[in-house]
Parts: sequence; structure tokens; C-alpha cells
Amino acid sequence: YMLHVSITPKPRQYIVNDQKYIHLNKLVWKCTSKQISCLGHLDQMQILYEKAFYPKGLPLEYQDAISQLQIDVDSTETPKSPIQCDEQYTIEIADQIYITAKNLFGVSRALATLSQMITESPEQQYAPNQYSIQKSSVADKPVFKYRQLMVDAARHYLPLKTLRRQIEALAISKMNVFHLHLIDTQSSAFKPFTQPADQFVKSGFKYGGISYQFDRQNLLQLIAYAKSIGVFVLLEFDMPGHAKSWRLVNPAIVANCPNAGYSSVNPIVEETFTYIKAFLTDLIYVFTENQLTPMIHLGGDEVDHTCWNEDTEIFNWMRKEGITTSMMWQRFHKKVGEIIETLNPDTVKFYWQESFENDNNMENSVIHSWNEETIVSKAAQRNINVIRSFGWYLDLNQPAEGRYAFQMSWMDFYAVDILANIQPQYQKFVLGGGPCMWGEKVHNGNIDEQIWPRSFAIAEILWSNPPDRTITNELKNRLSDSICQLLNIGIQTGAFRPYEPCPGAPGAR
Repeated sequence: YMLHVSITPKPRQYIVNDQKYIHLNKLVWKCTSKQISCLGHLDQMQILYEKAFYPKGLPLEYQDAISQLQIDVDSTETPKSPIQCDEQYTIEIADQIYITAKNLFGVSRALATLSQMITESPEQQYAPNQYSIQKSSVADKPVFKYRQLMVDAARHYLPLKTLRRQIEALAISKMNVFHLHLIDTQSSAFKPFTQPADQFVKSGFKYGGISYQFDRQNLLQLIAYAKSIGVFVLLEFDMPGHAKSWRLVNPAIVANCPNAGYSSVNPIVEETFTYIKAFLTDLIYVFTENQLTPMIHLGGDEVDHTCWNEDTEIFNWMRKEGITTSMMWQRFHKKVGEIIETLNPDTVKFYWQESFENDNNMENSVIHSWNEETIVSKAAQRNINVIRSFGWYLDLNQPAEGRYAFQMSWMDFYAVDILANIQPQYQKFVLGGGPCMWGEKVHNGNIDEQIWPRSFAIAEILWSNPPDRTITNELKNRLSDSICQLLNIGIQTGAFRPYEPCPGAPGAR
């Protein structure tokens, strides 16, 4: 008899070596790197993945059973960014479980797969604390290096534990970047330490005298935790648009354009750049303190050109200089780029697609496509790195107008081919992409079910890039099983069809 094994995203190679399966005891973890123990690096992974390994409680001890997990890692040094990270791994199930990986991020991918290989035999389904595993081997690596989820913390305050949950869900679904959108029209979710940006404390959500914002220490710890379970972080400081909340910090740094909703920064006063530099100083600090290359998303979407024209001072300044609003933005973009250069020249800069469409200088940058498909090929043809979120907006009923329920939009997400119409020589510039969870209609109470399990479908596209996108029963079953993975680690995931309870689910008592 062979066990039912359901792995999402699907590995490149899964081979059953023996029809017989073997019982599983509580695993003793061992980790070596260049003959030295690396177990100390795996503390947080062990806490996370053991929840996924043993949903029915810790295993009973059997006589003839697997009881050791041996992990061999080439290097315990953290890769600096996803673009330089080799996540390939192997798993061998024999007399014990063997994992090999190039680095600790690869170990996390292997453990996510292993957690789905640990299952139960038919006679164990009625027995708590009993598990089995098939004698098998896996060799796997992702198609796309960059696989993100964006969460918007500026429309509703999201507690740190909610952000940690999303990072854990990313690890279990083999995604590798948590993109945190920190500032928007409504608020700044971050209060910097460096003056004068410490004044952004005035632009946070407040209630009962409490300011609902993350400080530098919070972000430092969040990035450290993400790194410890194999996930990178991208922090977004959106500008020059969506700047209304900056008025609470200092009205002088925002263009005086009430008709355009005070939507843009004031690019002609030096003070604006003093605040921006101080804010960026703290964002870069939380990466370098964690020995990571800073990854900063500098926004650039939905910039309302009417705003600068409405502010008479800015309008007259542009007329005197003989420049358009578009050229004004190019100057602003250049100036912010120079600030980054002085703070940390290694910083990887990301911009929404409009910044590219405005012909801003995109050297050493990544373009983020969100509202139409051709941006990916346009950027790639100019040898510029690009990621895609177009077609993967979790907050919209698009392209799901024809779907009976929003949960079914995962089928549309699954159909997205991010290499469509891109000639082979340019495909290396398409780093990947991922879904975006904009925050207007989600808060701590419903965010998990809005993101999961639909994002698991996108995780499979980015990891495996399956050539055939037919929605089969096998695929539906695998995605339904992945819901159990999420529940096991404490994600309040949604569902998309009737399905039996998960192993370990509380019964009627």
C-alpha cells in the first residue's frame, strides 16, 4: 500500500523508492555544515515546522520507525537577497530522513515539503499521535527566484503577530519575500527614530492616546524572525504620490493641492529630502543590522500630475525652469536615488511600473508591474529586472467577475503566465512576482482568509511554473490539502469548496 502524499507547490522530482511506508517517531534533529553542528540556526524553523509535522499531537514511539532528521548544509551564511539565493534542496527518506541544501533558506524549503510528506496510513486515521512516511526521494528548486506577498499596513493597523503569521505562511508555501507597504494616504505604519523623520509619529493611527505604529526595533525583529525561517523582507516607502498623511508631519513637505487631495510631496523644498533621508536611514539600518542587503520599494504608483500644477508655487517654479510635471518627477526620482547611494549603494531599489513609464532612470532597479501585462516584456527587453503582480490582486474581484465567489478567483490566478510573450533571451530579467493584499477592506480579523489559500495557487506558479494550467481534480485536492498545512501552523485560512476535516482537527466535544 502506498500513502496518499500531497505536495504543493509541486516539486520538480518526487520518486517513490519503496511501495512500503514506514512509521515515524518524534524526530531528533541533527544539522551539520562543514563538519560543524548548525542546529542552533534552526531553532525557529523547528518550532514552526513541528506544528506542521505533528498536527495530531507528538508521535507515539514505535520499535521500527524513523526517528532521526539529518540536515546537511553547505553554508550557514545567510544569502544577502533573494536574487543571490540558491534554494535547491534534496530529501531522501530511508532508514532516517536526509536533507541537503546549499543554505538555510533551502533547508526551510525542504522542511516545507517534508511537512507534507509526513502523513497517516489508513489504520492511523483513527489514531491520534500516529504518523507514517513513504520511502521516497525529492530533488527540487524554484523556477523563479523572487516570490513575494505584499501586505498593506497603512490602511488598517496590523499587529506584529499578524505580520508574523503571514511570514510563516510564506515559509510553508515556499514563498520567499514578505513585502510590507508601510505608508500611504491614510497613515504611516512606521515611526522612524532618526530626526526629523521621528515626526512621522504624528501620521500614525491613534486611539486613546496610543499611536499604532511599528518602531525601528519592531522592524528589526520582524526581519530577523523572517530570516530565521527562510524569508526575506522588502520594505515599501511610497512616494512621491499618496502623500496626504505626510501633512500631519509637516505641511511644508506636501504640495498644496486640495483639489488633487494633497496627493504628492513638495519636490522643490530641501526640507522634503531631509525627511526622506532620515526615514530611509532607518529602513536601511534594519537590514544592515541583520546582515542583509537592503531591499527598499520606493513606490511611484498613481502619481497625480495635476497636484503639482495646482500648487502655484510649484507651478511657477516649473515654468521658470521650463520643465513639465513628468520632468519634475524625474528630478525627484534622481534625488532620492542619490540619497540611497550615499546611505547604502548596495540597496536593491524597487519601483511600481509608472516610475518606469515616466522614463525615470531604472539602473540597478526592479520594476513592479501591477496594472497591465506588457510592462513585463517592455522592461525585460531593456534588460531591466521586473516582477509581476498584475492579475494577482487579492483585494479585487478581478479577474473574477465571472466567478460565483471571490474564493474561486484562485483559478484565474493559476492561469497567469508571467513569461507570456517574452523571448527566451529576455526571460532571465523576469525575477518572479506575487500577490498583493491591499488593506482598504482587510484588518486583523479577516486578512488570513483573504490571502490564503488563494495565494497557494500563486506559490505553485512561481515555484514550479507548470506548463499545463488545466484545473484538474488532482490540483484541487492538493490545494485543499494545503489548507490543512496553513491551519496546522495557526493561519485562519479560508476554504474554497466542501472538504473533509484536517488530521488533528478537534472533534464534536
